[in-house]
Amino acid sequence: MNNRPAALILTAIFLLAALPVSVMALPDGWWPLWSAYTEALDSGNEDALISAGDNVIKFYSDKPMDGDIAGQLYSVYHTRLDRLIFENRGNYDAAADNCKKLTEICEYLNSLGNNYDDMITRCRHHLAVLTPQTGIYVVSHTQYNSYGSKYAPPSGTYYGTNAEGSCGSAGICSFYVELEGNTAAEFDYLIAPKADGRRVILINLNFYNEGDTARAVTNGVYDAKLLSNLGYLAGIQSPVLLRIGGEMDIWTNPAAPEEYKAAYNYIANLARSMAPNVELVWSPNYNSGWNGDVSRFYPDDSLVDWVGLSLYYDYDSQNPELHWLEAARRGRFADPVYNAENVVNVARAHNKPVIVTEGGAAKNGTQGETYAARQAAKAFSTLTMVFPEVKAIVCFDKAVPEGDYTLSGQVRTAADAAISANPALIKYGNSAAGTWVPLDTFSETVSGDLLLGAAGCTYNRMDISAEYKLDGSQIASTLGSPNHCRINADELSAGRHKLEVVLGDGFGYSKTYTYTLNKDSSGTIAFSEGYLDTAVTFTDIDSSAYYYNAVLWSVDNGVTAGTSASTFSPDSACTRGQVVTFLWRAMGRPEPVSAYNPFTDVSDTDYFYKPVLWAVEQGIASGTGADTFSPDDSCTNGHIITFLWRTMGKPGNTGSQLWYEDAVNWALGQGLLTGIGKEFITRDNCPRADVVTFLYRVLAK
Repeated sequence: MNNRPAALILTAIFLLAALPVSVMALPDGWWPLWSAYTEALDSGNEDALISAGDNVIKFYSDKPMDGDIAGQLYSVYHTRLDRLIFENRGNYDAAADNCKKLTEICEYLNSLGNNYDDMITRCRHHLAVLTPQTGIYVVSHTQYNSYGSKYAPPSGTYYGTNAEGSCGSAGICSFYVELEGNTAAEFDYLIAPKADGRRVILINLNFYNEGDTARAVTNGVYDAKLLSNLGYLAGIQSPVLLRIGGEMDIWTNPAAPEEYKAAYNYIANLARSMAPNVELVWSPNYNSGWNGDVSRFYPDDSLVDWVGLSLYYDYDSQNPELHWLEAARRGRFADPVYNAENVVNVARAHNKPVIVTEGGAAKNGTQGETYAARQAAKAFSTLTMVFPEVKAIVCFDKAVPEGDYTLSGQVRTAADAAISANPALIKYGNSAAGTWVPLDTFSETVSGDLLLGAAGCTYNRMDISAEYKLDGSQIASTLGSPNHCRINADELSAGRHKLEVVLGDGFGYSKTYTYTLNKDSSGTIAFSEGYLDTAVTFTDIDSSAYYYNAVLWSVDNGVTAGTSASTFSPDSACTRGQVVTFLWRAMGRPEPVSAYNPFTDVSDTDYFYKPVLWAVEQGIASGTGADTFSPDDSCTNGHIITFLWRTMGKPGNTGSQLWYEDAVNWALGQGLLTGIGKEFITRDNCPRADVVTFLYRVLAK
């Protein structure tokens, strides 16, 4: 059961609507604008407040910043945040821009010796929940990934409960063992009947005394207990996962990150030697609190087989204030899907499968059983859709003093319906299922129905509606996750079709996704984002090829033309000079900041001159020597993926000594390498077709 972070007392800064200003220091002409702003502030008229605030912002836009000006701007931006003026209108872009500007003002005020750290943190949490999360997905039966685990299913996801719950038909069952208490062997009468070789067994090795236990582990205090537990687990015939000291990031008796990691590594090393059949789970809470950074607790990567998380989505909170609900992801921000993202991102960075080690919503809270049922339905229907890395889900099916989390009544009915409708959940005794993947990564032969889904949440609503149109005609309209839509592939004519999916939250937010659906004569269906009505006349490009729409996009956007008037040469290798030029064009042809050219093999008359200088300035590419770039050398798969990864800000950077490792892991996580027609080998030369496909999948969105 997860701990609850203690309530946070914020500084009085949150209560201030304005800062005192020195009238004599402000520029001439400020008073009429500020007077109009204060009148609008008192009136409560939001339209007037926006207009007057815009006038204040515009007035100071060309003035040198100082503390007095910053004070007035702080009032404008803070008031807009405090009253949720843009948020309540569904104008999330304007709200995000306001939050970013407030952060800049706070950072400036900090530079003057003030302390606005709490407001900066509040803005960070606000931005995290403010950005709409949406996506369109499809069930694949050919895309597989176990993320290096011998127990994670290549396709699909196990689901189950704790042993006290209703896990009879489930593929995973969990048990709790306290390191300080009884050993796993003493619970054999409970474990053995479930360990029948047809389901996964999860052992939660809890630290009852939390930080004190972690500190004692490395001193050998619990060696006897550990030897007994691991000896027993070594004999279990079912797949076994061992969760070591879960929820370490929210312990009430905390351990320092280094203390926890030392304890985890100590136990994990013993497990590797004594119980090699056991896979190890590092499992924090889904949320680490106000200033939490869960990655601080990540142990030795070689001793982690799964990344887990506790995912509770209760409405109730110890602190009802909005800024705390945003930080703790409670109340209307208790999303049972997207709240997993922070921990999933850690797993992606380390290429690990994800397990929800426990979670649920109390049905006896202020929102009641209906709320808990709705949350359970979204969790079981949509979590695997948005995050296919989630390979196991364990619900906490038990009533405890903190709340009634049992899967019964309305909650059971909703969960069963969602499980039945989700083809990615693996039923007891089975070993595989479908896998939800982003729609634009799909390319496979289909007969019968193709199942699509749409998921999302916005600041004002934990769910979205979806309208599907195929070639301009509505084919489905749904009002909540998983927003399923079925397309009968057998009835679909061969050729290109336009698919549009319109998402909305009922508060003014709307987003339209447009795709090209291409069906070839063999029945293979492929989706790509965007739709172009114009055709390309290259004789060596087939409309059924996985790179077809990427070629259309690259030509239409001036990224690259063909190698002749009638050929694209999709299988030809690209040079380093060509690849950085394609990337530079796709990024809008930015001018290099400096004209400094360190390379003797790059001339200002070369077509790749500006692209090379720009790419090197941005840290996207580097020379092959102190004064050479080797623009005519062939570009490998590893290079193009690394260039793209650096362009996108090095997401999931671990500092790996292998220059392409983080980039390839990122590409795998983004689905960039799926459906490219051949095995991806980093040292192989990257053909033109794949170069434009990678660029298209990353930059055309």
